Amino acid sequence: EFALRYFSILDVVDIIKVNFSELNDSLSNIVNIGKSFNKDIIAYNVNDEEAYKLALKLKCSFMQGTYVAEKLPTTIHKMNHMQSNFFRLMVAVTKEEPNVDEIEEIISRDVALTFSLLKLVNSAYFALRHQAKPVKQALVILGLGQLKQWIYLLSFKQDDGSMPTEIIRMSFLRANFCAELLQYASNMNISKSEAYLIGMFSTLGILMEVSLEEALSEISVSDEIKFALIKQEGRCGILYKLILAYEKADWKNMKTYAEQLDIPMNIITQKYFECVEYVNLIWNDLTRTSEEIEAEANN
Repeated sequence: EFALRYFSILDVVDIIKVNFSELNDSLSNIVNIGKSFNKDIIAYNVNDEEAYKLALKLKCSFMQGTYVAEKLPTTIHKMNHMQSNFFRLMVAVTKEEPNVDEIEEIISRDVALTFSLLKLVNSAYFALRHQAKPVKQALVILGLGQLKQWIYLLSFKQDDGSMPTEIIRMSFLRANFCAELLQYASNMNISKSEAYLIGMFSTLGILMEVSLEEALSEISVSDEIKFALIKQEGRCGILYKLILAYEKADWKNMKTYAEQLDIPMNIITQKYFECVEYVNLIWNDLTRTSEEIEAEANN
């Protein structure tokens, strides 16, 4: 229930989390009130199809829960991606010190990647005076931050332009959340870019309709990342479990994992909401159609 006392704090919040574990009429009211104040709505405990359809109908900004993370059907097929350049490129671009020459080489070997990259940077959105032609020039214009998001998004786009939107958004959010929390954790033996991959690749098995272990065996990532995702072991595994606990609003376990990693409790929610805002921003940029980009440029 959206109590009157909450109205006094709406001016200082950007995001509202709504519990979808029990579906009732008040959910629609809460979401509509939040949206009327231009707040982003996160639906959590979306654990079955009915809750998912309601969150979709109410146009929630994000969804979290077992149905989204484990049961939501996808149309991604294993072989199309196992043998592609996308994951080699993803690993290359998320290194602590990415090698632009290596990234350029991988993209240049793939006609579809080259075409898509040049089309993106030469769109009206970037407002270039002259068209970017070399791949390296396009990489500099786009920047590594947007590049890694674009790569993952493109890798799961189907021929008809469709993609498993909610799962990929969850990947982006987990990736950024993991990377941000790593900075506050003690005695971690991975880099920020590796923490990013833990979150990003956490949904890989679902997207490819294989076990996560099988999906990870096809790409070059460190043992720390594999152990964290597959066995949830070690300090990296604790970080991953913390992310999952936060998604499920499992505050008891989240507190336990945070204490084990020496992450201050007061920083976790702050970083989560910062990541939500960032993912919303890049998602809107990366998923806009060429027509939308052209229309904005002409206004």
